[in-house]
Amino acid sequence: FPVTIIGAGLSGIKKRMLRVGTPHAPKNKWSYRLTFKFCLTDFVGISEECINVFKKEVPNLIANLKISKIPNGIDVQTFTPIKKEITSPFIFGNCCRLTEQKGLKLFIAAIKKLKDKGHLIQGIIAGDGEQKDELLQLINELKLQNEISFIGHVEKAESFYPTIDCLLFTSYFEGTARTI
Repeated sequence: FPVTIIGAGLSGIKKRMLRVGTPHAPKNKWSYRLTFKFCLTDFVGISEECINVFKKEVPNLIANLKISKIPNGIDVQTFTPIKKEITSPFIFGNCCRLTEQKGLKLFIAAIKKLKDKGHLIQGIIAGDGEQKDELLQLINELKLQNEISFIGHVEKAESFYPTIDCLLFTSYFEGTARTI
């Protein structure tokens, strides 16, 4: 990570921030000291706990940085668990950008395997992105047009989740997986 931040600093990017999701401060190594001192302008923690750990364990690293908090939690007033009967067909869903990172080819492959084993299932994908045409082509090749549907961009995710029985999370990597 220090190389990326240093590169950003050398390229003239004015605001260079580090967003931290876990309350674990880095070792006080020379590379981190240089990165924090000369290459960062902002430190963002997802919680007070995270910020306080850095303030306590490595105060010299964040002393000259603007410190902010951007929480990454779930608003339990918006996303409340809903007890519902499992439907037939069983409905898998995902709500994400349609990009390679999100692993939607794995989503499609899973639906194909379940269908081939005789399970009565459906897949619903909410979202939009550059991979949509490629995914539609794969669905056609695998003859899954009746099993998988795209519903496009959903403005409020909390309205999508009650329509599915199970989230099928297939991302190859996430910084902080807010979908889950």
